[in-house]
Amino acid sequence: MRVRVPRDQMPSLLLAALAVGPALVVTAWLVAAFPVVWMGHFRPYTVGPLFVVLAVLMLRFGLPPVLRTARAARAPWWALVAVLVIVGTFMVFAAATHSEQVVLHRDNGSYAQIGYQLAHDGKLTKSIPVGAFGDSASAVSFNSPAFFQVGDHLVPQFMTGWPTMVAAGWWVGGWSGELVMPALVGALALLAIAGLAARLVGPRWAPLAALVTAVAFPVLKNSQTTFSEMPALLLLMAGVYLLGEFVVAGSNTGAGSRSFVFVAGLVLGVGELVRLDLALELALLMPVLGWLWATRRTGVGAYMAGAVAGLVLGALDARFLSWPYVHDVPVNWSSVKLVTLAFVLASGVSFGVAAAVRRWGVPAWLWRWVPVVGASVAGLIGVVLLVRPYVSTAHGDPNSSDAQYLTSLQAWVGLTPDGSRTYAEQSLRWVSWYVGWPLVVAALVGGVLLTWRVLRGGDVRWAPALPVYLVSAALQLWRPSITPDHPYADRRLVTVVLPGFILLAVWAVAAATRAIGERVRAGQAAASAAGSGADSGSVSASGSARRSPVTSVAVATLGAAVMSAALVVPAASASAPVAAKRTELGEVAASNAVCRSLSPKRDSVVLIDGMSGQWMATIRNQCRVPVALLTDADAAGLAQVAADIVEVGRRPVIAASGANPLQDAGYTVEQLKKVVVLSTRQDQQQIVKRPTGTKQQSDIEFWYTRPTAR
Repeated sequence: MRVRVPRDQMPSLLLAALAVGPALVVTAWLVAAFPVVWMGHFRPYTVGPLFVVLAVLMLRFGLPPVLRTARAARAPWWALVAVLVIVGTFMVFAAATHSEQVVLHRDNGSYAQIGYQLAHDGKLTKSIPVGAFGDSASAVSFNSPAFFQVGDHLVPQFMTGWPTMVAAGWWVGGWSGELVMPALVGALALLAIAGLAARLVGPRWAPLAALVTAVAFPVLKNSQTTFSEMPALLLLMAGVYLLGEFVVAGSNTGAGSRSFVFVAGLVLGVGELVRLDLALELALLMPVLGWLWATRRTGVGAYMAGAVAGLVLGALDARFLSWPYVHDVPVNWSSVKLVTLAFVLASGVSFGVAAAVRRWGVPAWLWRWVPVVGASVAGLIGVVLLVRPYVSTAHGDPNSSDAQYLTSLQAWVGLTPDGSRTYAEQSLRWVSWYVGWPLVVAALVGGVLLTWRVLRGGDVRWAPALPVYLVSAALQLWRPSITPDHPYADRRLVTVVLPGFILLAVWAVAAATRAIGERVRAGQAAASAAGSGADSGSVSASGSARRSPVTSVAVATLGAAVMSAALVVPAASASAPVAAKRTELGEVAASNAVCRSLSPKRDSVVLIDGMSGQWMATIRNQCRVPVALLTDADAAGLAQVAADIVEVGRRPVIAASGANPLQDAGYTVEQLKKVVVLSTRQDQQQIVKRPTGTKQQSDIEFWYTRPTAR
């Protein structure tokens, strides 16, 4: 039987479907791809059928309850059209200005190479080619940026989820498909933000939330290059949306059914395959789930089952596929232990308190203090973040490799070298760089007011959003845990901080707009009542009554326009100088040139300087040529390595990131072959200022010689 949808409900239904539908499909992809990758058979024909089945199931059980709830929203057509125009423009612009970092300098190049390897090999691990270097295999290193040597295999860093999506981009469009995948996922994340704003604030405010997010430069930057923040943002936004539907579920919507609730939990939990510390958000949501259980809401167990199922996939990924990245990187291992402890404690305390409430209830006098305490804590968080840079200076480990790298950056921007600085105390200023202080203040005020309202029993749909966008955002601002050069460090703002600030600020603008309209109407009503006592007042009063709605709407609309401009203009102004500045252009062509110069069947490549390590993944994955690193070797040592390679029937290639290292090793200019000398631009790498452009990158070079064995 065909169901006819009234035309006035269509915009609301489409906003809701576009908000959660893509995340349901991405969840299905991640669940389907992970076991196939684990088995080492990641191919379109193996993952494709499983993905289609899971996507149908996710949409079947996850989408209908959302659509039934959305029918009552009555979004205007102009709001839907505005959102689609904003999202479409964002996607086209981000794709047209995408980065080309495929040579390993930082994490985005790592994701690109790992995705390439998955697309071509169907597995993450790669055997170390010891046989290609003969007796010298024990003298060379096979470690490289983004790849750890574990026994006789190389294991890439990072969680598995995003590289599988990047690999799918390669299957569709080669390097272009891989490099524009972030723009596509970023556009889907914007749809999720618009849909969440429509549910939390109102459908007429969805375009404003989408627009401010789209013009915020960190969001755009992470949609121009292969960082993992955009899929994490998509899953988190949709997960908060779905949990909000469960919180306000009615008996006739299906949002309280166990199948829907399981799917809602899975969307959030499976984000662990993309982002290592996603369990923090789940830990912060435990009080919400405990409250639902205390009020005897059915489905809490199903939600926990879905969330834990996703977390288990992430734990399996961490333990068996990404263990060196998780365990051997100190900051990651520390983060995992803290997040795991937080999840266990939050679960135990939340459900322990909930069990006590179910049995004995809550004293009325105690409950009256909960909104006061909650709002006070929210306000205190904002005050602490505001005053922090004036009263403290954050420091880290001065002996870490990041500290050494930071010292060189400080010298470049004219700061006193101090590798121990983390600049974490400046993190709220980072936010203000990209969205402006008006939005920051509006968000902080909105957070306090919403905390008060939610804890008093109003706006309960915000209950899942506030722990994430207040507490998690505050924790990330307190401890960003990233090399503090910008815009690289601004990745930490993308998943939680900026979306949270924007949603809270948009709510504050909407609340202020309603207050203006109500104030104007109240003033006009009072004037009408005062004038009705006059002999001739009847005509005047009736005329005033007719004019009042129009006047109040006009004043409220003007106020909304001014306040909206205060959110949009600073963000757009910050992005304008850098939005279209492309980085790492030419690296795809450079990597192809390196591969054309080498023979997979004959050559064994030995890189002899530290900087040349950036080519190892390219040579190993793209060129399919055995490669190793041998630094600090003299002419005699290189001659021995070359002889050992010849001994096993292969041709030695001694290579470096420039001519000088090869000449220092004793090779003459006539023996050298120049393959790549690429001059390109990279991110500006500012530390205490907002980036306003790009900077020249040191030439990316690849030189080699084919020595004759002695």
